[in-house]
Amino acid sequence: MIADDLFFLGNGHVHVPHLGIALGAGLLADLVLSGRIGVSEHGRLAIYDRQPTGWPFADSVLGALITSPDTALGEWLRIIGSDAWDRVSGGLLASGTLRRVTTRKLLVPVTKLEPADPELLGRLRARLRYAVHAGELTEADAALICLAQVLQIEGRAFLDGVPKTVSALAGALHPALRTIVTTASATIASNATSAYR
Repeated sequence: MIADDLFFLGNGHVHVPHLGIALGAGLLADLVLSGRIGVSEHGRLAIYDRQPTGWPFADSVLGALITSPDTALGEWLRIIGSDAWDRVSGGLLASGTLRRVTTRKLLVPVTKLEPADPELLGRLRARLRYAVHAGELTEADAALICLAQVLQIEGRAFLDGVPKTVSALAGALHPALRTIVTTASATIASNATSAYR
C-alpha cells in the first residue's frame, strides 16, 4: 500500500499534518489503482466499486466518499489527513509491521514507532531505487515517489541523486494519480502557509 510505504519513509521526518495529507493522497491513489474510485482532472471523485476493501481505513474513507461525493479533492485530503497518521500507524501496529520503542533522552522516556523488521526500510529504498534506475516503475511506486517528493523526503529513499527522473514521473502518471499528487502538493503548501495569514 502506498500509504504504508509513505509512512515508513516519512514518519519522524515530516510534520504530522503534512504527512497525514500525503498519507490520505496515498490511500486515494491506492483506491484509484484498485479501480474503486476515479478522480477527474478538476478534482472530483467518482465511486466505481462500493464493496469493502478489507482495510479498515480504506473502507471508512470509501464509506465517507459515498455519502459526500460532491466534496472537492483538496477538502477530502484535509479531512482524511486529519487522522491518517493515527489510522495508518494503528493498522501497522495491529499487523505487527510496526512497533513502539521507548528510549530515554536526558532521563525522559521517549516513545518512537519503528518497523518491526529492521531491514524493511532498506528493502523499500532498494526497491524504489532499482525501479527508477531500471525503468521498471509500477504506477503505485511512481505515485509513492512523487508523494515523497512533495514531502521533500526523496532523499530518505536515496532518490535525491536522480531529481530529473523523479520530476519526470509526475508528468508520466495516470491522470487521476497526477491530480491527486498535485492537489496534495497544493494542500500541503496551503497548510504550511496558513499560519502566516
